[in-house]
Amino acid sequence: KVFREKFPGAKDRLLLSRVGFSKDGAQAIVYAAQLWAPLDGVGNVIWLSKKDGKWIVEDMFECWLS
Repeated sequence: KVFREKFPGAKDRLLLSRVGFSKDGAQAIVYAAQLWAPLDGVGNVIWLSKKDGKWIVEDMFECWLS
C-alpha cells in the first residue's frame, strides 16, 4: 500500500538481492524478482560473467512464477 501511495503510476516493482561475486571478481550471481500485482510476478537467479569490462548474462534460472 505504501509503495502505491508514493508511486501511483507504477506498473510493477523490481526487487534485487545483493550481488555475490567469485573470488576473482569475474563472475557474479544475483536474484531478481519482478512483481506486477500481489499474486503476479516472477523470480530469477541470474549468473553473470565479466567479459571485456562488461557484464554478460550467462544463464538465468526461473525460481518461481505466479
